[in-house]
Amino acid sequence: MFDIDVLTTSDMVMALDQQVEERSFDYTDRAVCDLKNYKDEVALKKTKSKMKLKKKERKSLYLPEKANLRKQKYTKAVKNWLENVSVSDVGITDLINTRKSVEIAEKPDHFESEIEHIDSKKHSKKKVIQAKLANKDGIMKFSKPLNTELIEDIHNQEEAMDSELNNKKMKSKFVAPTKSQIPVKEIYYNLIDVNENTNDITQLSEVNNQTATVMLYYSNGFCQLSLHYTDDTCQPTGIIVHLVDKFYVFKRKVGVKILKDFFNNNKLICYDGKDIIIYLANDGIECTECTNCNIIDVKIGSRLLDPDNPPENFSDVQKLLSFKPTYTVATECNLQKAAWYITILEESAELLLEALTKADLWNLFVNIEMKLLPIIAGMEHNGIKVDMVKLKSMEDVILNKLKEVEAECHSAAGKSFQINSTAQVRAILYDELGLDTKCHVKIRETVSKGAKSTSEAMLRSLVSVHPLPRLILEYRRLHKAHATFLSGVAQHAAHGLVRATWVQTAAATGRIASNNPNLQAIPKTPFSLSMFPDDAKKGGPSLSFRSVYVSGADRSLLGADFRHVECRVFAHAAADAALTRALNSRDLFKVLAASWLNKPESEVNSDDRERTKRIVYASLYGAGSKKLMDILNISYEETLTVTASFNRTFPALKCFGRSVVSRCAQDGGKLATLCGRVRHFRNISSADFTLRSQAERQAVNFVVQGSAADICKTAMVLTEARLRAAVPPVSARLLLQIHDELVWEVADEDIKRAAGIIKEVMEDCGRHCFLTIRLPVSISVGKNWGEMSEFEDF
Repeated sequence: MFDIDVLTTSDMVMALDQQVEERSFDYTDRAVCDLKNYKDEVALKKTKSKMKLKKKERKSLYLPEKANLRKQKYTKAVKNWLENVSVSDVGITDLINTRKSVEIAEKPDHFESEIEHIDSKKHSKKKVIQAKLANKDGIMKFSKPLNTELIEDIHNQEEAMDSELNNKKMKSKFVAPTKSQIPVKEIYYNLIDVNENTNDITQLSEVNNQTATVMLYYSNGFCQLSLHYTDDTCQPTGIIVHLVDKFYVFKRKVGVKILKDFFNNNKLICYDGKDIIIYLANDGIECTECTNCNIIDVKIGSRLLDPDNPPENFSDVQKLLSFKPTYTVATECNLQKAAWYITILEESAELLLEALTKADLWNLFVNIEMKLLPIIAGMEHNGIKVDMVKLKSMEDVILNKLKEVEAECHSAAGKSFQINSTAQVRAILYDELGLDTKCHVKIRETVSKGAKSTSEAMLRSLVSVHPLPRLILEYRRLHKAHATFLSGVAQHAAHGLVRATWVQTAAATGRIASNNPNLQAIPKTPFSLSMFPDDAKKGGPSLSFRSVYVSGADRSLLGADFRHVECRVFAHAAADAALTRALNSRDLFKVLAASWLNKPESEVNSDDRERTKRIVYASLYGAGSKKLMDILNISYEETLTVTASFNRTFPALKCFGRSVVSRCAQDGGKLATLCGRVRHFRNISSADFTLRSQAERQAVNFVVQGSAADICKTAMVLTEARLRAAVPPVSARLLLQIHDELVWEVADEDIKRAAGIIKEVMEDCGRHCFLTIRLPVSISVGKNWGEMSEFEDF
C-alpha cells in the first residue's frame, strides 16, 4: 500500500517545482518587475507635473496685474514662514507608515519575512494627531491622518516620515495670512447674575451720572452685535449692563424698575436702542418713561456719517469707522462673548463721537435723533387699532371687482392669460394683436431685457386703440390696492393691532420710513374702483383705506398737518417774495395756478390746481423732463413747453436749483440742511452727464426734503416734551408719522387741551430749525383716520 501522506507531500513538492520552472520569473524577478513599474509610474507623474507647471506658467502670463501681485505677496509670506519655522514647533506624537511594494522589491531575500512581520502587526494601529504650526505670517494645517501599521524600528520611522511627507494626501497645507486674523486671549469677564446677587442690584440702583453700555442677548446665544448671523424670529431673553468692570446680566422681567431708573440717571451706549426700549416696554415700562434717557446709539450715529451707504450691521460700522479689535476671546460661553462685544462697542462709540464732531453732526445726533429714539420705539410698540370687519368687507369688494375685470380682459383678448405676467401681456398686445404696428405707436423697450415695455405710460398710449390695455391698467391698479392696502395690512395684524416697523434713518434725506406694513403709503383720498371715471359703466363706490384705522374706546384720533412745509422751506431757501406772499393765502396752489395761467382765482378749476401742484413739487424734488412727462401724463414736447412757461412765471424755482448745485460743487459735493444734516454728492462735478444730472437732482431734493424732515422730527420731539409736562396730564400717544402729518390717539376729555398744545408747538418749531417762514398747522379729529374733520374749538 501507499503511504498517502508521503505521496501527497512528494506530489506537492513536484508540483511546486514544476510551477517554478514554467514561470519566467520568481519572487526576486517579481520584485524587480514591481520596482520597474513603480519607476515608470514616477516618471510619468513627473512628466505630467511638468506639463501642468508649464500650463500654469502659460496661464500666469495672462493673469491680471492684481492677481500677479497677490501671488507675489503669497509667495513672500510662504518664504517668511518657512524661514521662521523650527523643528521644535511641530508637535507630532506618532508617525505611522505603511509598507510599500518598493521596499519589498529592494529586499527580495526578506520577502516572506516582511509579509510575516506585517501580518503580525496587522491589528496594531494608532491615530496620528494633527500638527499645527502658527506664527505671525500664517498657519500650517495638516490633512486628516490615515490609519497605518505601527513601526517600532527607528530606521523604519525615518523612512516612513519621508514616505508620508511625499504622499500628496498627507502634505501640509499653508493658509495665507489674512487681515481678519487677530490675536486670541483667554479673558474672563466679571459676569453677575442679578437673580443671585441682590447686593449688586442695590448698588446699581444708586449709580448716577455714569457711562454704561447696554446690550440685549437672545435665546439662541447671539447678542445685538451678532444678530445678523441668525433669523428674525429669535426673541431677546435678557439684557446686559456694563458698568466699570462688572457685567450685570438681567433676565426677562427681572429688575425692570431698577433698569428704568438706571437708564434715566446715566449715559447709555448701545447699538439699536429702539429694540432695548421696546424690550423694557414689553416688561411693563412705558416708552415715554425713557424720554429723558441720555442715549448714544452707535447704529443711528454711523448712519448719519454715510446716509447713502448706511451700515447694515456692526461689522459694517467697524469698517466705516476704520476700527479693528485688538484681540478676540477664546470662549464657548455666549455671555462671555457678548461681554467682549460690549467692550468693542465702547471703543467704537469713542471713534463715532470724534467722527460726528468732526463732521458737524453732533448737535443733530444728540438734540434730534437721540431724543426721537424713545418716541419711535413707542410708535412701534403701541401700534394702531384696525377694524378687521371693515377691512374684510373692503377686501370682498375689491376681489369681486377684480374677477369682473379679469373676465373682461379674457373676453377682449379672445383667450385666457395671466394678467400679472408681463411676458404674456406683451405677447398678446404686440405679437398677436399687433397694436403698436397697426396704430403706428412707438413702444419703448425695457432697460434690462430690451423687450417692448408694458408700463403704464405705454399702455395708456394704446387705450384709444383697443379695450384690452385699458382693462389691464384697471386690473393692475385693483390688484396693487388689494395687495398693499388690504391683504398686505391684514397679514401684519395681530389682536386687532398693526405694529409697523419705523426706521428713523432709512432715507438719505433723513425721512422716517415705515414698513411691514408701509402705513405711509395709505392714500389720503378715497380709492375709486374705476381708473377712468369718464366711463359710466366703470363707476362704483369709493373706498377709504384710512378708515379701517380706528381709535380705542373713549378715545379719538387727532391729526396735525403742516401745510405745504416743503414749499415753505423752498421759499425760505430761495428768498422768493412772490412765493412767500402766495404761501400766506388760503390755497397756495390755486394762487400759483392763477398767476401761471394768467386768469382769476375764481376761474381756476381742480385740473389747473392739480397740474400746478405737480409741477411745483417736481421742481422741488429735482425731477427731470421725462419724469415730469410721466407725472403730468403728457408728451415730451408738451412737457418742455409747460416747464418753460412755468419757469418764466416763477424764475426763482430754476435759479434755486442752479444755486444749490453751484454751492454743492464749490464745497466739494457737500450739502447741509437747515438743522445741519450732511450729505455728500460725489458725482456733482462728474464728467459723465448721467451721473452728474442725477447728483444735481438729488442735491436739490435733499436741501428741501431733508430740511422738511428735520422740521417734522423736531416737531415730534417738542410736542412729546410739552404733552408730558402738561399739568394736569394729557393722555395722548403718538401713533403715526406720515412725513408732514402726525397722528395721535387722545382721550376724549383731553382733545381740546391736546389740540391747543400741539398746534402751538408745531407752528413754533420753525424757529428751532432756523426757518424764517411761518409754519401754519391744521388740526383734525375723528374716530377713524379716514373720516376726520377740521378742529377749531381751541
